[in-house]
Amino acid sequence: MKKLLALIPLVAFISACSKPPEITAANAEEALGICIKEVKKEVDVIMRERELARSKPHLFDFERSDYHENFSYPYMISDEDQRITILRYYCKTIRYENWPTLMTDVGYIEYLIEPLVGTGESRVDRVLISFGRVWEEELLKDR
Repeated sequence: MKKLLALIPLVAFISACSKPPEITAANAEEALGICIKEVKKEVDVIMRERELARSKPHLFDFERSDYHENFSYPYMISDEDQRITILRYYCKTIRYENWPTLMTDVGYIEYLIEPLVGTGESRVDRVLISFGRVWEEELLKDR
């Protein structure tokens, strides 16, 4: 236990001394636009995969050699055991803890899983889709 506690300052030092992420967007509007575009693109992929699973159910078989070529998001496709409903997709702005002037947008798809068999509980889950772009903002000083 003492050895693990001794590592805490080392981990804190390494994270504090690490390089900040590279700035990849000019401003918040550009970063948000890219994030939304990336998330929307993946929602379109999911919708195409759902349609493929409905129209050609024999392809939605884990044993097939081309399964992973056809389905990137198999957990987002309803089957006889559960119904999957996309609730929303969005981008969330996050400030970096170690670099308070740096921001990023992170894109998610949020979905509802409803069991159709048995007594399981429905639950909401989300999947990270876009790591977004990094931009810098000035911190406002207290006046």
